[in-house]
Amino acid sequence: MPGMEFSSFWNACIVRLPHPHFLQTWEWGQVKARYGWQPMYLVWDEEQCAVFSHPSSLILEPLTDTKKIKAAAMVLKKTVIAGGMAARLCILYCPKGPNLDWDDLPLRKRVLDDLERLARQQGAIFLKLDPDVVLGTGVPGTETERTSPEGEAVRADLLRRGWQFSEEQIQFKNTVLLDVSLSEEEMLARMKQKTRYNARLAMKKG
Repeated sequence: MPGMEFSSFWNACIVRLPHPHFLQTWEWGQVKARYGWQPMYLVWDEEQCAVFSHPSSLILEPLTDTKKIKAAAMVLKKTVIAGGMAARLCILYCPKGPNLDWDDLPLRKRVLDDLERLARQQGAIFLKLDPDVVLGTGVPGTETERTSPEGEAVRADLLRRGWQFSEEQIQFKNTVLLDVSLSEEEMLARMKQKTRYNARLAMKKG
């Protein structure tokens, strides 16, 4: 079986995993690389974790089987040179990752253990994660609010391990899902009257 371009391999991996996100794609890593970030790509199979800091255009055959990959995480690294210090420190950020089945406790432990180990090896000041773990649904503070036991279990696990909630949020905390399979008229009918008026006015003006 021939080798496979790493970019194709990586994107195929994350698509197969739960909650794939654009910010974990190969392309987003290349965008960030233009602004001083070094993408690192981590994949977990049944036995080990492999880290690719400078992936070549081709990879070895054993890694071309994306079905064996259980988890993946693109981690962005930026070097920080402290004033008056010779040491080169860094910060690590995993946007909308890592990607895995967070309800799989043994896998979750493996992934978090390896990420913590990576942070120590890299001399990171901190490692920031943005996992797409649902903590609840509905509008907070209203009767529609519902907490997710699975999400709360993940948050409790992270707190037990010493992770801290960051007040500096990079990505939006809340996600709004819009059903775009409806007809244009049905979507307009759901809008407030003023919004509907402005949308139709914009259409008239091209």
